[in-house]
Amino acid sequence: MCCPVQLAQTLRSRQVHRPSRRFLLANGWRRHPLSLAAAWLAAISTSALAQTAAEPVGLTPDQQTIISKLAKPSDAGNVQYAGAPTEPIGAEIRLPFRGKFITLIRTGIVTQKDGSVTWQGKVEETGERAVLMVWGNALLTGYFAYKGTVFTVESLGGGVHAYAEMDRRMLPDDHPPAASRDSVPAPNADEESEPAPAPAEPAVAPFADADRQALEAKAVTIDVMLLYTARAAKHYIRDPSDLLALSIEETNQTLKNSGLGNINLRLVHSQLIDYDASEDDHFTHLYTMVDGLGPFKDVKRLRDEKRADIVGLIIDNPTGCGLSTRIGPDSDQAFFIVHHACAAVTMSIAHEIGHILGARHDRFVDDNDSPHAYGHGYVNGGKWRDLMSYKQGCGGCARIPYWSNPRIMYNGEPTGTAAADNARLILELAERVSQFR
Repeated sequence: MCCPVQLAQTLRSRQVHRPSRRFLLANGWRRHPLSLAAAWLAAISTSALAQTAAEPVGLTPDQQTIISKLAKPSDAGNVQYAGAPTEPIGAEIRLPFRGKFITLIRTGIVTQKDGSVTWQGKVEETGERAVLMVWGNALLTGYFAYKGTVFTVESLGGGVHAYAEMDRRMLPDDHPPAASRDSVPAPNADEESEPAPAPAEPAVAPFADADRQALEAKAVTIDVMLLYTARAAKHYIRDPSDLLALSIEETNQTLKNSGLGNINLRLVHSQLIDYDASEDDHFTHLYTMVDGLGPFKDVKRLRDEKRADIVGLIIDNPTGCGLSTRIGPDSDQAFFIVHHACAAVTMSIAHEIGHILGARHDRFVDDNDSPHAYGHGYVNGGKWRDLMSYKQGCGGCARIPYWSNPRIMYNGEPTGTAAADNARLILELAERVSQFR
């Protein structure tokens, strides 16, 4: 590999936990940290919302002016604009959508330290998932799935919302082919059009209640630093630092879903880095960062300064959704990369952090029992798969925001077995990772 070069002068940074920008909102809000899922206005399919160019429909001249000023040029070409909800945000939200209204039903809320609220819910008509960021009683940003397609929504202020569509069928595979070179098996994406027979599981000693309860009593915080490239940032109307915050919060929610609420990820820093990851494979880009080459020359120093246990890089390279260095790496290799469009839509940030914690894929694609036989993902027939599982084992079924855990139920069925219990593994190994820095 080439010799290191000077860190690009254009590299800029800021602390994500602070409010990041001003908005021209009608009720006088001044600042807030827009947090949005990583689907944020990514343009990877032809929009079902915009039939031609993304022209505002039914908006006032003042609202059109807001759009022209705030919507920076980007690759998010599948965008359409509409009015904001006219009613306060509560247990239900009615969003203007495709010339009608769509109703979202709240299932839970999480209040952040800055006063914003992560609003979790589902689409009333279909039961599909919705995640929004709310300030006061008004919607700021978020996304929801509708009939198999993810739609993102962003407040531009002045009663204007921007909508965009992301076709989940166009997303890359969970791992690129390069993953097979680094202890994380990558199966053929075209294999298993139908659910395969369940593989045999080894005998595993039960997880003693006393041991589990002792681990659950420990509060564990893992600090994360995320870098992103300029090419990845071009896909979003606003600064992607904000969407990364919600991606981390969504990962925290998956931990809570799976009885791991004592473990918390904290985004301590995000930063734009002058690096082009559009060519070559994920393996090359990952180890360019790990080895501190080129614009990554000062990343290890920055990591020490921010005391980040884990470092991730968000790139624009659709050869795969993401890649980590290995299963359960030591501190010096606690790095991962994720393609921008997968960051939260497929929960790839959670998936790659899972590998760093020590979690493996499901047994359909990975029969390695290191470091522990129970550290595998879980596939429930052709119904659904957990965060660490591949679609090959279930014929392309949906991924649910849960870690394998036989003690936690999803739609009345356990989310794991004694030999597929990544929740147990994470409880046992999370503290180790939290001490990397």
